[in-house]
Amino acid sequence: MHLDTEGFYSWTASDDDDGRGACGITSDPGRAAVLLLRALKSLTPGASGSVQIVRLDRQASHPSYIYGATLLRLCRLADGVAGARAMGSCARPAEAVGSGKRRRSVRGTWR
Repeated sequence: MHLDTEGFYSWTASDDDDGRGACGITSDPGRAAVLLLRALKSLTPGASGSVQIVRLDRQASHPSYIYGATLLRLCRLADGVAGARAMGSCARPAEAVGSGKRRRSVRGTWR
């Protein structure tokens, strides 16, 4: 059982061009990264997203989260998805993922 005091992981992906995006909350940081990657692959180049630590806000009158540190930031390039440092730019790193059908491992930068 996952207690709400342990924290969760929020992932958010958005496309600035047409306003499309996706988001979610999970208890597993690895799953958050996979869901973020999947969402970014469905968006246009230039889209970006991140994984953040979140906790339930027990003082709020309606269910809400308190957002913490950004753990991972990814952006969609024309030929794949690239990882970048938290709060950094989405410059193309060596581990960028191609858009070909061959499956490759994806590594973002975890802080």
